[in-house]
Amino acid sequence: EEAISHYKMAIKIKPDYALPHNNLGNALVAERKIEEAISHYKMAIGLKPDFAEAHYNLGNALLNKGRTSEAISHYKMAIKLNPDFALAHNNLGNALLAIRETEEAISYYRMAIELKPDYAPAHNNLGDALSAERKTEEAISHYKIAIKLKPDYAPTYNNLGGALLDERQTEKAISNFKMAIKLDPDLALAHYNLGNVLLEKERISEAVTHYKTAIKLKPDSTEARHNLKIALLRLEKKNVGR
Repeated sequence: EEAISHYKMAIKIKPDYALPHNNLGNALVAERKIEEAISHYKMAIGLKPDFAEAHYNLGNALLNKGRTSEAISHYKMAIKLNPDFALAHNNLGNALLAIRETEEAISYYRMAIELKPDYAPAHNNLGDALSAERKTEEAISHYKIAIKLKPDYAPTYNNLGGALLDERQTEKAISNFKMAIKLDPDLALAHYNLGNVLLEKERISEAVTHYKTAIKLKPDSTEARHNLKIALLRLEKKNVGR
């Protein structure tokens, strides 16, 4: 709130200066006031149309609101204005992946990595896009690079677990799902994925525990509820058969 007041005062003093509008937008995003942030990013761009960072920030805010096609146009403008803007390449990839333009997304993730080889999120996101294209071996290599660069980021372990499962490397997949949960016990998707593998391996009681956790963390997960029912039925049959 203090930052917001500061930037509003700066705008009041110099209303035709683009930078405070952009910075106010960032402060508003931090307070989850996305619509208000969008209006200030647009004002910044109106005052300075070649302001690459404002286009990028506006793209992020629009993507947050599900306005994907608008986000794409602003990411592309940011890149046109600053071709070496690795973050814009990465986030443009995210926007394209959201609308299943996977091949194009892959090209932007690759460019982000070329510009910034130690950019862990781009390696992780490229892994996701390659997995979607069934290029699993290459996806695994990028997930592993992402983990090496950022070893405390739980979702990458979950993603790697999924890719390893596609390659039928079940025990390695389990280890990665468990690592994801160790790093972030509230990662519902990792509990759900681990539950699925454990159920497949007939470790039904353990699967039930992870499904229940996934549902507790994400009550609207119909898949977890469905698989929990299957696991409980199997457990009941197993107990009756003893």
